[in-house]
Amino acid sequence: MNVCKLSGIAAALTLLVSGAQANQVWNWSFGSEAGQFVTDGSSPVAGQYQVLDFSVTASGFAALGSLSGGQYTMGAFADSVAAPYFLTWDGSAVTDWTHSGLNSFHWLVYSQKNSNNKYLFGWNAPNVNQIDAAGLWQGVFPGPGSASVAGALSVSAVPEPASYALLLAGLLAVGRIARRRSA
Repeated sequence: MNVCKLSGIAAALTLLVSGAQANQVWNWSFGSEAGQFVTDGSSPVAGQYQVLDFSVTASGFAALGSLSGGQYTMGAFADSVAAPYFLTWDGSAVTDWTHSGLNSFHWLVYSQKNSNNKYLFGWNAPNVNQIDAAGLWQGVFPGPGSASVAGALSVSAVPEPASYALLLAGLLAVGRIARRRSA
């Protein structure tokens, strides 16, 4: 197999894997709580991302589940509108949580259906924005003393499978070329 054929295969593989993932997955965690956000965009570069799905994958207090699975819903307050939720990423950390609509604020709220549990991202105490904090509250209205778990929030982008596939294809091509030269 010559270099031209390898280049053609690598290009075809790049096109194939680049269309494999249309959305960006982000892991989040604080205390004993963990889960994921799925946003638009396919690469974690600086910018604003619309949250398409929210899920809880580990919890000591709330049910595991997601928005898409019907266990959670956006918003927690009577005057909230389930308008789009966004996170702003500066390339290394979340710098803003945005919810637009009737009740605009800079934190995101996910309510567990059939429960008073509420996840709040970017909110530390009543009406105080804290971008790197999150909490799981139990009760009718989140407030001090009602948090089951609260703390420093960690959010990280999950690398695209396409990146790994492209790296593997490149390593295989380089190995193949090196082997042919030594033979």
